[in-house]
Amino acid sequence: MPVSDGRSRWLRHSAWLVIAAGAWSAFGFLLLPWLLTRELPPRLGAVLGVPVSVEQVRINPWLLTATIEGLQLDAGDGAPLILAARIHVNPKLFRSLWHRAVVLGELQLETPFVRLRREPDGRIELLELAATGNGSEAETAGEASLPGIVIDELILDAGIIAIEDRVPATPFQARIEPVSIRLSGISTLPDVEGGQQVMLSAAGGLRLGWSGTLQLNPFQSAGTISASGPWLASRQST
Repeated sequence: MPVSDGRSRWLRHSAWLVIAAGAWSAFGFLLLPWLLTRELPPRLGAVLGVPVSVEQVRINPWLLTATIEGLQLDAGDGAPLILAARIHVNPKLFRSLWHRAVVLGELQLETPFVRLRREPDGRIELLELAATGNGSEAETAGEASLPGIVIDELILDAGIIAIEDRVPATPFQARIEPVSIRLSGISTLPDVEGGQQVMLSAAGGLRLGWSGTLQLNPFQSAGTISASGPWLASRQST
């Protein structure tokens, strides 16, 4: 009889574990991505004041990773202002609790696109978008503080920056691509320094690069800048 009771308890516990695992999987793989795909664009659009669309959100509740595909922010004229084919995030929950900050093991952006356009009246829509996201009223110097954010590794691949200036009589246009950025140890926590590398390519074969260290709080940086191209001798400076 005791053996039978023990086996029964084991079966009940096992059944509850299976049910809990199934419920967690259903929530993470199915329900949460559906909710985020539906609710994220209108809520983010309301904060930024521009139309936002997302093709798909995928969550892995066991690996604690999230992937956003087809993120797009449109400008006032309906043209894309910011695009990202894929954004992959790997949050670290326990480290976030320990540091009392948002900690991401990895933040990866694939084929991001940013449009920088200056209108005839001097307005730059991307800067207005950033100001809207930060709030209409600036914080006082005593109240201003950086939110706690730690990113172990930020990877940006095949980025594109489209530049357009409509102020001159003859509008100016240029594209900088591909943009490759590798940042490690990004932190807004006090006195934390990380290593960074940025590579930019422009039309005509011009390549610009920077590598060094960066600390955000307080801000300080040191590194090396390099430039090369068919009409520019390779140069480096610090």
